[in-house]
Amino acid sequence: MKRTKVLVVDDHPHIFSIIEMAMDKTRYMVYYAKNGLEGISKSKDIHPDIILMDIMMPEMDGYTASLKLKEDPETSGIPIIMLTVRGEKIYKMVSQTMGAMFHMTKPFDPEELENKIKSILNLN
Repeated sequence: MKRTKVLVVDDHPHIFSIIEMAMDKTRYMVYYAKNGLEGISKSKDIHPDIILMDIMMPEMDGYTASLKLKEDPETSGIPIIMLTVRGEKIYKMVSQTMGAMFHMTKPFDPEELENKIKSILNLN
């Protein structure tokens, strides 16, 4: 069985740890990038099946990174879920405008996150 590659782009490593611990190791390989710039680079290296992206990060925020990923033919097809503390409606609308398929507010339910990942990957 091919494992799904999940790239977590977040400047807080504990978010990566929570996601990595929650994901079934037999089904998922979880990778980490600490900001948008690193996320773009790792996306090109590992070709993840899905990206979980924070919005507020140093060096390059999640919105800018998402736009750059969507503009690049090599990475444009990778689905993105925004994971952020910003739950207001305006941020959800901007996330969709920037190419994200879903916008989830932290703290999040790991089971709900996994269900969204499964839902997205079944569509592709």
